[in-house]
Amino acid sequence: MAHRPAGGAAPSADPSREAAGAEAPVLAVEDLVYRYRRGRIGQRRAERPAVDGMSFAIRPGEVLALVGESGSGKSTLARNLLGLRPPESGRILFGGRDIAAEAPYPRPVKRRLQIVFQNIAGSLHPLKRLSDVLSRPYILYENRRPASGELGALVESVGLKRSLLGKVTRRLSGGERQRAALARAYAPRPDVIVLDEAFSALDVSMKARVSQLLLAKKNELGTSYLFITHDLPFAQHLADRVMVMYRGWLCEIGPSRIVNSPPFHPYTELLVWSAMALEGLAPRHLDLARADLSATSADTGRGCRFQARCPRRLDGRCETEEPPLRSAGNGHLIACHHTVEGLAALQAAEWPEQAPARQKQGNLQ
Repeated sequence: MAHRPAGGAAPSADPSREAAGAEAPVLAVEDLVYRYRRGRIGQRRAERPAVDGMSFAIRPGEVLALVGESGSGKSTLARNLLGLRPPESGRILFGGRDIAAEAPYPRPVKRRLQIVFQNIAGSLHPLKRLSDVLSRPYILYENRRPASGELGALVESVGLKRSLLGKVTRRLSGGERQRAALARAYAPRPDVIVLDEAFSALDVSMKARVSQLLLAKKNELGTSYLFITHDLPFAQHLADRVMVMYRGWLCEIGPSRIVNSPPFHPYTELLVWSAMALEGLAPRHLDLARADLSATSADTGRGCRFQARCPRRLDGRCETEEPPLRSAGNGHLIACHHTVEGLAALQAAEWPEQAPARQKQGNLQ
C-alpha cells in the first residue's frame, strides 16, 4: 500500500521537492512494491512485503540517507534500484525514463548507477591485483584498458597510495579495501552510488575520514548517494536528507537537521531515543515497554505498519486506517494519524532539551 497525503491524492516521487525548492531529481521512485514469498513450490506461499509502496527521489549532488533497523527492507530496496531484484510494481525513473521493467539493466544504465556492498571483502576478488580490479569498469564500459596514470590518479583520489595497485586485494587492510571499493564505484563516473551499509565495520576515525572523502567527491563530481545505514547519528552527520523506513514503508523524510528533533514520527522518535540511551539519556514519560524496538508482531496488512509497537497508538484507528503523509514544513513529511501539531505537543514535554533547538532551526529556514 502506498502512502496518501491528508488530501487523499497520491504522493509524488519527491513530495518534499516543491517545499524545498529543489531541482529535478536524478533518480525518482514511485509506489515501488516488492514481496518475498515463503513456502514450498507448488503450494500456496505466504507473502511478506519487503518494499511496500515506497516513493522518494534523489537530487543531483545530494546525499539521501535511508535508515531503519534490520529487516526494514533497506537492502531489498537497494537491489530493486540496481535491477538485481526487479520490483513487482511501481516506477524507477532514471535519466527521464522508467527502468523498472528493463532489468537486467543495459550497460549504459549500469555505468551510471553503481553500488558499494556491505561485504567489501566479498565484492573484491581476493586473488586479483588491485590494478586488475579497478581496470574492470574501463573494460566493461569503455572497451579499453586504462593507463597506469589513470589508475594512479583514481586510487589517490580516494586516499590510497599508488604502490597498492600491485597488491592482491586480500593483502589490503579493511580500510584500504573499503576505499578500493569506492574507487571502483567512482571509475565509471556514475550519477548515483548506492552505499549499502558500506561503512558498518569501520571504526569512528575511519568513518570520519570516509565521510570527508564522500563529501569531497560529491563536490568534485556532482555524484548523488543513497546512503543506507542503521546508524542514525552518522546519517545525520553525512546526509542532506534522511528517510526513515520501517517494514518496507516510508515513515518520515526530510532535511537531516530537522528529522533528528521533534516533531518526528514515533518510530523515528524511538530510533533517536535508542541512540540517546547509549549515552545515558532518555525522554520523560515515554512508554518504553510498549515501544520495545526488539518486539515483533504480525503484519495484518491494514493500518499503520508500526501500530503494534507504537507508544502513541490511537486505538481503533491506527489498526485499520493507512496514515496520511503530512507536511511539517521545510520539506519535512511524516506519515502518522497524529497531526504534526499534535505530535509536537506530545513530544515537547518529553523532549524539552530538543524543543528550543527545533524552534531555532525553524526560524533560520
